[in-house]
Amino acid sequence: MARCSFPLLQLSCRKKPTVEKEGLQPHHSVWNSKTALGEISEGQNRKLSRFSKYRRDVDIPKNKKITEDLIGRFKDIVERIKDYPSILRSSEILMHLTNFSSLLSLGAQVNASTILLQLSKQLLEVEYQNNSPPELGLPAAINFFHMFDNLMKGVRDTSKNTDSRQLELVLEASLEAMMHIHTALLQGTDGAQVVIVSSSTSSTIVSRQDTSALHATSYTTPAPATVQITFPSKSSLQSLISRYPQSQVQVTAFTFNPFEYISNQDVVGNTVNVILLSHDEVVEVSNLTEDIEIILSRQEIMEPYTTQHNMSVEQVLVIAVNVTSEEDTFIVQLECDPPLPFRLYLGFQYQPNATHFDLTVTLPRQGKQHAEETTWVLSPDLLSNKTGLYHLTAAGLNGSAWRGQTHFMCSLTTFTTRCLFWNKSTKTWEGNGCHVGPRTTVTSTQCFCNHLTFFGSTFFIMPRTVDLRDTARLFANVSKNPVGVAFLGSILGIYLLIIIWARKKDKQDKTKAKVTVLADNDAVAHFRHLVQVFTGNRRGAATTSKVVITLYGTEGQSEPHHLTNSTTAVFERGGVDIFLLKTRFLGKIHCIRLWHDNSGSSPSWYVNHVVVTDLQARRKKYFLCECWLAIDLEDCHVDKIFPAASETDLMCLRHVLSRTVERLLKDHLWFSVLNRCPWSPFTRVQRVSCCLTLLICNMLINILFWDDSSNSHQLGPFLVTVTQLKISIQATLILFPANLLIVQMFHLIQVRLREGWQLPNKPRVSQSISVLSDVDAGAELIEDMKENVKFLYHYMTQVLEMSVEDVIHLASLSELMKTLTSLIHTYLRNRSRGEESPYPPENGVTARHWNFLCFLHKMLETLHSEMKELDLSSMQQPYEFIHATGQLQHLLVLLESKSGPYEALSTRVAPGFPVPNLRQKTSISSYLPTWFPHVCWIFLFSISAFSAFYLILLSLNMSKEKTTSWLLSMLLSLLESVFLVPPVKVFLQTLIFSRVLKSKDMMEACEERQLQRIVTHLGTHPDWELSGWRDQKNPIYKSPDLDNTGRCTILKKKTVKEKQLYQLITDIIVHVLFLSMIIIMSYAEKSPNEFYLNQSIQRNFKTSFEQIKTLDQFFTWTQATLLPNLYGMYQGYITDGNSFLMGSARIRQLRVKRNPDSSYGSEDTEDHGPYWTSPTPNSTDEENIWHYQTQEILEGYPIWAKFAIYSGAGYTVDLGTNRSTATRVLEDLRDTNWLDGASKAIFVEFNVYNGNTDLFCITALILENNGIGSLLASSDLQIMRLYKKSAENVLLFCVQGSFLLLLLFSVVQQGLRLKVQKIHYFSKTKNLVDLSIILISFCSVAIYVKRIVLQTKDVQRYHQNRSRFVSFYETATIERAYIYLMAFLVSLATIKLWSLLQLNPKLHLITMTLRRIWQELSGFLFIILLLLVAYSIACNLVFGWSVSHYKTFINSAVTIVSLLIGIFNYDEVLNLDPFLGSLLITTCVIFFLFVVVNLFLSAMLMVFYKERNSPTASEEQEIVALMLQKLSSWFGIKWSLGLTERQTKAQEQVSDCDDGTLSLHI
Repeated sequence: MARCSFPLLQLSCRKKPTVEKEGLQPHHSVWNSKTALGEISEGQNRKLSRFSKYRRDVDIPKNKKITEDLIGRFKDIVERIKDYPSILRSSEILMHLTNFSSLLSLGAQVNASTILLQLSKQLLEVEYQNNSPPELGLPAAINFFHMFDNLMKGVRDTSKNTDSRQLELVLEASLEAMMHIHTALLQGTDGAQVVIVSSSTSSTIVSRQDTSALHATSYTTPAPATVQITFPSKSSLQSLISRYPQSQVQVTAFTFNPFEYISNQDVVGNTVNVILLSHDEVVEVSNLTEDIEIILSRQEIMEPYTTQHNMSVEQVLVIAVNVTSEEDTFIVQLECDPPLPFRLYLGFQYQPNATHFDLTVTLPRQGKQHAEETTWVLSPDLLSNKTGLYHLTAAGLNGSAWRGQTHFMCSLTTFTTRCLFWNKSTKTWEGNGCHVGPRTTVTSTQCFCNHLTFFGSTFFIMPRTVDLRDTARLFANVSKNPVGVAFLGSILGIYLLIIIWARKKDKQDKTKAKVTVLADNDAVAHFRHLVQVFTGNRRGAATTSKVVITLYGTEGQSEPHHLTNSTTAVFERGGVDIFLLKTRFLGKIHCIRLWHDNSGSSPSWYVNHVVVTDLQARRKKYFLCECWLAIDLEDCHVDKIFPAASETDLMCLRHVLSRTVERLLKDHLWFSVLNRCPWSPFTRVQRVSCCLTLLICNMLINILFWDDSSNSHQLGPFLVTVTQLKISIQATLILFPANLLIVQMFHLIQVRLREGWQLPNKPRVSQSISVLSDVDAGAELIEDMKENVKFLYHYMTQVLEMSVEDVIHLASLSELMKTLTSLIHTYLRNRSRGEESPYPPENGVTARHWNFLCFLHKMLETLHSEMKELDLSSMQQPYEFIHATGQLQHLLVLLESKSGPYEALSTRVAPGFPVPNLRQKTSISSYLPTWFPHVCWIFLFSISAFSAFYLILLSLNMSKEKTTSWLLSMLLSLLESVFLVPPVKVFLQTLIFSRVLKSKDMMEACEERQLQRIVTHLGTHPDWELSGWRDQKNPIYKSPDLDNTGRCTILKKKTVKEKQLYQLITDIIVHVLFLSMIIIMSYAEKSPNEFYLNQSIQRNFKTSFEQIKTLDQFFTWTQATLLPNLYGMYQGYITDGNSFLMGSARIRQLRVKRNPDSSYGSEDTEDHGPYWTSPTPNSTDEENIWHYQTQEILEGYPIWAKFAIYSGAGYTVDLGTNRSTATRVLEDLRDTNWLDGASKAIFVEFNVYNGNTDLFCITALILENNGIGSLLASSDLQIMRLYKKSAENVLLFCVQGSFLLLLLFSVVQQGLRLKVQKIHYFSKTKNLVDLSIILISFCSVAIYVKRIVLQTKDVQRYHQNRSRFVSFYETATIERAYIYLMAFLVSLATIKLWSLLQLNPKLHLITMTLRRIWQELSGFLFIILLLLVAYSIACNLVFGWSVSHYKTFINSAVTIVSLLIGIFNYDEVLNLDPFLGSLLITTCVIFFLFVVVNLFLSAMLMVFYKERNSPTASEEQEIVALMLQKLSSWFGIKWSLGLTERQTKAQEQVSDCDDGTLSLHI
């Protein structure tokens, strides 16, 4: 039986029938000039074809309307199309118009289906009326099938809310038209009995034969719509055979359900329409005595729930499934390795066995096919109880097959399916007359039906379960698979050890959660302040020094208080210490002063923040310290002042991030086990128990989702697959709510438990034995003034960041008054410059000034009143006190004149943040019963026990290898839950509370409640119980002296250097990330296989191509090399069998005019006839090989060859897709002299795709005519990748997004720099490099977008017609340009990285050497260039006429450079002219190598020696020192500078300055 197959867009497997395309004759009157499209001449047809081909590049809604309008106009004139050429041309145009489903509206689909039905009928009518050869209708029939396929794609892509009635019209008309198309396909094939046509969404088979032979034939459609139809025996078809001796079978299969939006039935997989015709009439086939077999495959990859069991011989497998449909067929598939006999028992709502069961079967079945051997099909008739819970028992049968088998793996799969047909009358899917066959598998359904119509099937995978009654069997198998049990047991063992340690640490934490009443509280002071000091978590943050605090308010300052506890250590790393101190009335506190005596083994102290609560006013102040108090870290200060933080300070992003890190260390469930805050009610034992529960739950959820049967790609070089990553994310998301619930539950119960906590005893304070001595009033006043001057100096320099004069000596009263006056005048002068408004705006900086004014006014008043009360008669120098009194009065008047009276100032001071009243708040814990903690522990234990038990059962069901593989996926999920989820959760919580809810409290609610209960308890005690004595002579209460010669100037320089350092670090980090993104983007597009593919193509095609000099040699090469390698032994593949030939190969030529009046280089662009004669009058075919076609028509692109750049136009001929066609074409070209002496350039072009490496090779073999009768061969091979894996696409998309963000950051940065530097911006080399990087980056982005657009267009053009040549050269050229740009971009970015890394002394030395030698270098370069030009000209003139290496000046220069580096062919020069050759070579080597180059190297070494001995000063060295000092402060590392004597002397002058100060002198 003759058979002919037509793949998509492949017109015929035979010789293409000749079809006249001379346009429409006038007497047909097919098109009227007043119709929608007018008279379709050949030029108009070409325009319409181009529009239909490129209309997707324009606006989609606009072209959707144009497409609908054109199809509508076709509908009006379709009845007048009565001849073959018109039908053929109409089919081509309609095929293009419907080629893109996105441009087909529902109305356009209805009109197109109507046109398709009418034209297909007219195609058959024309054949009957004109008795024309039937082969003429084949191209039109193929085009109609493409149009039908396009309409089906439009139906598939239609949205759900469309009109179902219109969809019905489209389907009815299209399916009816398909019957006529089938008939036309059969008639168009000469003698073929079966025709097969396939596409990406549909496949069809049409066959004509005797009805009596139907039973002996099976019809299978090709992939992807694979369906198999088998008719029953001849006896069951006897009634059809007698009435219809000849018949036509039409099978049309689809990869989807075309009636999806008409009926809600969930049909899965391929569907098929089967029709039997006889004499052009549909034969009704129904109620056959035997069923027709239909096997429907499923294109979707359905992942079944396969229950895998590691079994022994004596074990019994039991599962339970819930059947929910009465009409579906229940399928059980049992597979064992090795295959062993089993007896299966089915029971409804009970566990069956060998004596009590409903149904039974033995698997595998003997004598059956492989699919039937292991499958048990349970139809609805067999399931008497229809729906419900069914139990399935599998027991091994004793026999010889079990010998030597102790353990084996069995997998049990359960699913349901149903066979359906489409009822046209009711518009629904029904199952009458169809049932499921025994050959049904997970990938296909076997249906038996007694009629013919449209068929489909359902498919539902039933979830797996585990029978807990089989626990003993599973635990008996623990020795064979101990991985899961051992892993869980080790976790429990580690848990018990950690619990012992955690319990001990909890007891220690209880002693730290208390408020320390200071021993130096004043007995006469009645204002209580609660001071909370938070020590940082940095390395070495704890201190052994004695810390002192002083509070400053608008009404004065407190006495210095020593923060200490006689029973426990304070200021430990990450700790919180709370002190209660009493002072006189201070007003509104605006700053604090902290210092320590730098004593002990670890005196350095990192303080995070301090919270001061005024218990009487119930106001709270926050002081954001976040600095070191140390003499060898940061700025080397042990005495600092910290202002109160405003609302803006607490809401700033920097503080939010700092709080995020703090909360992460405190709230992270896993990390906080080590760093638990003693004030937190969530104990370590509870945290460890919660971690265990969440870990076991994580393991359980992970094993439920885990499946090793799915094929997944690795993520690059990592041992993690996409499936494992997906499962870990799923487990993390499911476990997230449980994480919050369990943790919050314990927070609630602990508040309840500690509600009645009280201080065990009243606080005891130490009392000093000595009483304060009577100090001279004048001396005491001077000491007070000295402390005030120190405070003013520190506040103005540290808080207000003002530049003040250095304080040198503070010994006498006159010096103190002089310094005080200078400080106040400096403050008022700076304030008058910066603030014009007399009222403070709503920001923190201005509020600090008003607070400082209030304190300053009160301080001056106090000093003035105390000085007036002094008895000057007893003073040695009373005039100093009199003069000081006058100066204080003058300062008071000056202050009031600048800022107003004190009463007005005090009303404008920010009051602070309120403290919530504990009695006004009622927490959830207050409503919980007392036994609720026990419920929480029972709940936690129950979850852990159940999860562990179920986890062991599931792990024992698996093999040892699979359990080990599962642990990897589980560990990945655990890492996500530990390192990914908590930081995200904490950051979001902090962001919401601080930025959205405007919460400023830094303590947890439960911690705050415990603290307030302690404070409430302290409030019940009298003041005398909270007071002590102070030893005024104790040196701890004296603040460190000032020694600050040159400090202001140094600090100012340090600030500038710090800004430069931060900017430099930012630039380095951003640029390293930018460079990394560029490198990843560059190498993501490259592959090592590109080289091997290039070598393979060159080896196969270029071996003898470069030897071609004449046209005869060219045709010999095509027969001997091109065709054997282009068409291999496998259809569609080249000779290596690995690379696929995309479409047809093409030969293109550019010609010169033969006109004697024109020059040789004048290109011929005219149309010709055969043998390059004059063109025939009516020959307008675009594919005519004698017609010139422009670059736009050919969709080509210019090619750069050796002699010139050639356009993509010319005269072309396709070689075809098989060797026989190509041989015939080449013979015709040779016989007709298509290539002759006028051929200026000949291009052999073809495209190759290697599926193993996902690489395309765009090949162009070029022959150029130099005008003297010789051909010069060259080639252009470009390798590129058009398709990428989904995982690579996601990674590359993330990298590209990061690249664009960094690029925008660089643009903003350079824009700001340009705004500041203006025209001088372009005079700096660094800026020009940055600007070049930005410009090249934007160019590469534009070219990348252009490449994506071209790739999409080229792939779509290829899929439109796979048999013709499609030029990818423009895309390949754009790809090459993109690669070149990325290469230059990487080079420039690397050069910029050099400049950024000049902090390294070696790099700085090399850079400065090159800078200093540039003047001499320029002279040497000029001499070298001069010599190179001279020798290049000389060699070109002497040897250029006969040696190819010297044929041009450029070639000669390249050869001279090659000589200098040792790559040179001496023989070709010496053989031509021994004397001149020897002379030129000798003098060239002497002048270049022995003179110029040696002198150049000598000069460079001399400059290098000088620079190394006397290095040029660099600002980067100071930044390096500052950076090292910052790093040492961050990590708590003591840093030694290693100073010289001169630098040591400088250090002695500023001994208490910071390391950044010292670095200024290095």
